[in-house]
Amino acid sequence: MCSYQYTKGAMVTLTAAADSGSTFTGWSTGGCSGTGTCVVTLNAATTVTATFTQNTVPQYTLTVGKSGTGGGTVTSSPTGITCGSTCSAQYAQNTTVTLTAAADSGSTFTGWSTGGCSGTGTCVVTLNAATTVTATFTQDVGIQYTLTVSKSGTGTGTVTSSPAGIDCGSTCSAGFDAMTPVTLTAQAGANAVFAGWSGACTGTGTCVVTMDAVKSVTAVFEVTFLGTPKISVSPSSVNFGTIKTGTSVYRVLTVKNTGTGILIPGDITLSGANAGEFSLTTDCEPLTKNETCSVTVSLVSGSYGTKSAVLTNTVELDEETCLHGEPEREMRSSQGRRITRSG
Repeated sequence: MCSYQYTKGAMVTLTAAADSGSTFTGWSTGGCSGTGTCVVTLNAATTVTATFTQNTVPQYTLTVGKSGTGGGTVTSSPTGITCGSTCSAQYAQNTTVTLTAAADSGSTFTGWSTGGCSGTGTCVVTLNAATTVTATFTQDVGIQYTLTVSKSGTGTGTVTSSPAGIDCGSTCSAGFDAMTPVTLTAQAGANAVFAGWSGACTGTGTCVVTMDAVKSVTAVFEVTFLGTPKISVSPSSVNFGTIKTGTSVYRVLTVKNTGTGILIPGDITLSGANAGEFSLTTDCEPLTKNETCSVTVSLVSGSYGTKSAVLTNTVELDEETCLHGEPEREMRSSQGRRITRSG
């Protein structure tokens, strides 16, 4: 609040002037109104109020488009546009925006069009309406960049390109015209899986590389065991003999994986009519091709009679080992090749 003392009867004229960006909208109290001057005759303490309102400034959108066979980036001052990725921004009315174009390697900026700009220098736009400016980039003729593919990991595989040039395999680098998009496809070999890209690409899908510079990509292949395990057991048939009921006897067998996949110990099971009379224990780790380990099979006699079971791999049933035993009232010599109970 602003105040000043005057003598009684003084006539004071008040004049309001709005700041830039504001508007004087009128007087109130003290006997004044309207937007002209306010004249007050002071016969008592008097208060007059002047009201100012901030102007609403319109906002306009500036949009940058890119055309041509080449590539490049357009930036703005004041900031807001990096095109690239951000190709439009809003600015207050009457803002002066300067656009600058920078060509990618292998390209040339050949000029502005629309929006009142032309030539190859900076483009200066004063925004009083929504405006679009186009920057044209042209691919340089005759420039090539080399794309190199490497392979890593424990597995095997190939990488091919479209357009043709790379078949890695044997040909793992090739030159491509500037700004050419090259699609790389990975194909895993036998017992392998494609685990992903690194370098100029990531993920496990196709890899698309735009050749605006020398580029390198690595394809990772890892071994996987997609084959089928097979169990081979030595000996191929086990006779537990004749045992007394209420006792148990065990045999140690050697298990070998002769298949192409991993043999999981949990896949080795007992089957057959009397499988419940036998028990299987093992400390085996997963077996790759031609690896071996030991398993222990026990026969626990619970009733008389001939008992038999088969040791199998639930994944591949081509190989099996027959187990035979015969619990009796008294210990007897080994008889037969089947595990039996008699009663």
